[in-house]
Amino acid sequence: MATSPTTSSPKNQPLASSYIKPHKNFTFSFANESNSFQQGVLGDSDSYLEGNLHLRYTKPKLIRSVTLDFKGFEKTSWYKAQARTKAVYSGDQILAEKSEVIWDNSREQSVTELDIPFKIFLPYNLPETVVTEIGQVNYILRATVNQKGSIITSSSQIVEIQCPLKRTLMLDTTNVSTFKLRGESRSGIDYTFTLPPNKNFNLGTYVSIPMRIRFLRPGVSVERIEIALKTCMDFRCSNPNETRHLKETSATLIVPRQEIVYLQSNSPHYEGECIHTINLFVPRSVQPTYSGRFISITHQFCIKFCLWGADKDFQVEENVYQRHHLQIRCWKLYHHFLMMESYLMANIYHQHQQQLLYQNKSPIYIAPKSPPMTPTPPLSMVNMYKEMLPGSTTPTSSAASINSTTATDRSSSQNSSKLPPYERSHLMTLERSITPTTSTTI
Repeated sequence: MATSPTTSSPKNQPLASSYIKPHKNFTFSFANESNSFQQGVLGDSDSYLEGNLHLRYTKPKLIRSVTLDFKGFEKTSWYKAQARTKAVYSGDQILAEKSEVIWDNSREQSVTELDIPFKIFLPYNLPETVVTEIGQVNYILRATVNQKGSIITSSSQIVEIQCPLKRTLMLDTTNVSTFKLRGESRSGIDYTFTLPPNKNFNLGTYVSIPMRIRFLRPGVSVERIEIALKTCMDFRCSNPNETRHLKETSATLIVPRQEIVYLQSNSPHYEGECIHTINLFVPRSVQPTYSGRFISITHQFCIKFCLWGADKDFQVEENVYQRHHLQIRCWKLYHHFLMMESYLMANIYHQHQQQLLYQNKSPIYIAPKSPPMTPTPPLSMVNMYKEMLPGSTTPTSSAASINSTTATDRSSSQNSSKLPPYERSHLMTLERSITPTTSTTI
């Protein structure tokens, strides 16, 4: 798509390290105030690349045309020692390829400075950029400037730059139900974990996971819970008999006994129960979930229960998905998520304080006669969260709220029903954690 040149000065330029083949006379810049070529949601038909190509010469040059090429590819490569040699295994496929003339000089006029805007629509359903030591999914932009050359000099010059793409996860207000991970072990444990909708973990944020554990046998209790997020990467090549598998731990968290809230069970089928909200930070450096011809990246959410009074510990694994950038389609839903964020930050701060209290103690915790009650977040945080609910009134004092169920509490409970299921479960967990209960031996 040819466009007319502009006279704007270069702004929002990419880093110098982004250039694969730099040229002293050519540079790229992003459009407007953007920090990326990508515009729109990757995967939708309206996503496109937008930017500017800048030409700068010390002397006038006769430019015939400027062509911009967009190319995406999936590639793997690794070495394997065989006797005294090293065998190279590789795979390569083109994901997208598009070429457009963004400037055509039909009048053959000389150019000293030229700014050319461009806009290239992306093919549907492209995967996002993935970069590992063995395999990668990459996209590049290559500009070819065709000059009126001579026999000695080249008639075309090239500048090439990386063009990373990111896929955005869009939440739909009609489908925000959580995923319940339930099960029962031979050790006498009944567990329930509430994972985010569709098991999507957002990169670079805390993932909040309420849990509930019920004890089916007397004398069984939890010493600690070990949480891990594992990344499994499978690489293939043109030889179907050769593959490469890597597995690494992307994030870990240990929940000690002191942070778990023990409750008396109202059901005769259970010896007791305990609750806790896991706040696991997922680093932004974790590779996103991907499935291609030569590369597959999956993730596992692993939970290890270290038990007292049981023959052995046990572990639960569930496949989850890693995505970039969580966005909300509805402002009302976005408002609910902002309220949820206030509670999460308070809970994260509370867990951090607990870690400071126990960091100098032995990692082996000796169970007391009666499990200690976990110091809970201030009631003011709960009231602050309830106050932000639609139609709620000003909460009462902390003492009155603890000793009696006021009209404000009932109003807040009714308002909490207006929340999406994911947030409502968090609020119920928080309210349950501050309810005065009798400490019992589990």
